[in-house]
Amino acid sequence: SGINFAVAAGSRKDDGDYVYGKVGYDRKFLSIGETSFAVDYYRGNDFNSVGSEATSVGVGINQDIDSINTQLYLGYRTYEFAEVATSYLEADSVLFGARWRF
Repeated sequence: SGINFAVAAGSRKDDGDYVYGKVGYDRKFLSIGETSFAVDYYRGNDFNSVGSEATSVGVGINQDIDSINTQLYLGYRTYEFAEVATSYLEADSVLFGARWRF
């Protein structure tokens, strides 16, 4: 079907817990190669201090170019972290590039 997913969760005694999930879709829309899309979500609690919360959401696309053994990729991610006594700015990142296999 082209649909894929991943789920993870964990905790450590006296040191926080987290959950992570990702949903993706792969399909050959173009004759040059397969296209992949993905969205993921992360949430963690109590890692740096009791009451802290961290979240991250990301989206990405990957395009294979079969004739030259190359992948082009682009991703966007947002990050948030909050503690009881401290305020932090949110952050965003963009990742892009290519991978050539030889």
